Amino acid sequence: MNQFLKYFIWTVIIGFVMYIGIRFQLNLEEKAETTYTLIPTTLFQVLFPIILGLLLRLPLLLDEINKKKRWTVNWAKIIVIGIPSLYIALTPLLYFTSFGNYLPLTLEMVMLESNTVTTVAGLIFGYLLLDSLKE
Repeated sequence: MNQFLKYFIWTVIIGFVMYIGIRFQLNLEEKAETTYTLIPTTLFQVLFPIILGLLLRLPLLLDEINKKKRWTVNWAKIIVIGIPSLYIALTPLLYFTSFGNYLPLTLEMVMLESNTVTTVAGLIFGYLLLDSLKE
């Protein structure tokens, strides 16, 4: 029963963070429509999935911390999976930089009607940051 309660509370916390995040994003989009500044909205669209990815992995990390063992970083996982997923997650922001038009996939990712690819990449990167810490 203890495990069930822990997962239920964590699900409620993640749901609450998602609710607050969606409300905040809607406010940013309303401001962007009136001020024509897209950077805050784009920054939120990049950072919010990374934060959710961190939250999804956090309960397992807390369980691993309670075991009190020596920690290392899985650099291979960060280099092979983390850097490409971070690049894909950051493409909307890179589009606003002066060198963003010269980087591969930047323009193509921004021109897509859906931001699903960048959102999933952000979730993967956030989860991977905590998952690459191993005992």
